[in-house]
Amino acid sequence: MGSYAECWLSKFYVGSTKNDIDRAIMRLFCASDKKIITSNKTNIPNQLSRWVEYLEEEDDINVVFYSCPARIIKARLELLGYSLTNAKKAYFRYLDGEISRYEESAESGKKYFEHTLKILNSMSLDEWLSTLKEIYDKGLTHRGYREKNDGSLISYMLSSDWYGFPGIDQNVALRLVLEILPENENFVYDVTDLILSGYFDLETDLVEYASNISSQDYYNNGKRIILTEGKSDTLVLSESLKLLYPHLSDYFTFMDFDGAKVGGGAGSLANMVKSFSGAGIINKVIAVFDNDTAAHAALKGIQNAKISKNIKIYTLPDVEILKDYPTIGPSGMVNMNVNGLAGSIETYLGRSNLIDTNENFYPIQWTGLDFSSQKYQGEITEKDRVQKKFKEQLNACKEDGSLIDNYDWSGIKAIFEGIFNLFHEDDGQLIISWAEEYYS
Repeated sequence: MGSYAECWLSKFYVGSTKNDIDRAIMRLFCASDKKIITSNKTNIPNQLSRWVEYLEEEDDINVVFYSCPARIIKARLELLGYSLTNAKKAYFRYLDGEISRYEESAESGKKYFEHTLKILNSMSLDEWLSTLKEIYDKGLTHRGYREKNDGSLISYMLSSDWYGFPGIDQNVALRLVLEILPENENFVYDVTDLILSGYFDLETDLVEYASNISSQDYYNNGKRIILTEGKSDTLVLSESLKLLYPHLSDYFTFMDFDGAKVGGGAGSLANMVKSFSGAGIINKVIAVFDNDTAAHAALKGIQNAKISKNIKIYTLPDVEILKDYPTIGPSGMVNMNVNGLAGSIETYLGRSNLIDTNENFYPIQWTGLDFSSQKYQGEITEKDRVQKKFKEQLNACKEDGSLIDNYDWSGIKAIFEGIFNLFHEDDGQLIISWAEEYYS
């Protein structure tokens, strides 16, 4: 019969894995998402109802599951490359592969294959999703459909695990499911059956278990390494990530400048990129350069270098606040667009940290000329003051999370929106390639 780990969206059954966890699904959780509840027969959760007949009235059972809001699971799937666009492409490829497979089998003349082929040919993505939504809205369950199939798509889906999803990558199915079902409900991966059957111990951290991967899998599942131009950049990004995107912070790690004893600056970061590439680092690596003259000059030095595909060069994005910003130069105080000239991390820390007590912006001071581009490098005045104010903002928000919305995080969010999407195209190609390999 086997034992199962089951996925639920609150009380709605999504799908299961047999005799083991699905490591890719488990990677969508953090260790802190694990829950253990001791329950008796009368209070046993809906997900474990099949165990009721084996329990005495007075027996207690440890219900073990990983739980997280669906919106967070969706965000984690997005980060891992399962965008709606990529998930749709994968669905089409899996469906085409299944249709081809059943077409070959149908040539044997067995009616079962012909019946399934007819269903698959009608199971466009829109039809599959709309039927799944109907199942959810009507509260229909698999019970009674395992042995009965009246030839309709809804009957076929209810008699199949994962509602007949035509593929092996269940994260594709999850991403599609979460597009049409409520994001305010909890997504649950119930592993109680596996633990009761002895596949895992109660204390086992299944997230860590799922992360014990071979070296060739580190590109797909290892932590993304973020390199920056210096300690202050790392502090800003690492602390902001934990504060604004705590549900994604476990997927990233940052260069320890003190421990590694490396120098700062754009030139040092450019050399680090070449070193990481030459050393064969196989994690996904993101090198974050400032949006200024010095960074663009440093990037020219590696534009012809052969950089590994797993390393992405990311320049801080142009932002609205820097399009008309005060600068100090030979002609005095002049407002101008300093994107690409003076966009250090400090200029992304929000308006309240960039203004003085008179609500005037701390101006950009022009310094050295880069002869190759004939552009000046700009640096914000009162840099230390800006950093201090931002640290105070971080500390205040750490103590009271309700204060987060009182501050301007638009610059920081713009940075992370770019970082989160850097590998989407590559990941999408990889997700599709798994489908291609499955049917090759």
